Amino acid sequence: MAITLVTPIKQRQVEAYFKALRDEGVDITHISSPEWAGISVRIGLRVGILTGATEDEALDILPKENMTAWKALNDALSEALEIPKN
Repeated sequence: MAITLVTPIKQRQVEAYFKALRDEGVDITHISSPEWAGISVRIGLRVGILTGATEDEALDILPKENMTAWKALNDALSEALEIPKN
């Protein structure tokens, strides 16, 4: 199963992603990197930034596959939120 990034990321997806993180009550200061990556990927799937699996299926992928999807998600969010220099 391959989780892939859907591009381009739309504003509604970015807003839905961060709202879902808040709604989940995620406190990144009290969880491990693998937990944070898993939550991020599942929310990315939920809001349509990522595709290729359901949230439940994402729980059964290999940790390295999850970390790869997480990196792609983080890189894409960073790029989407980058303010162009004048």
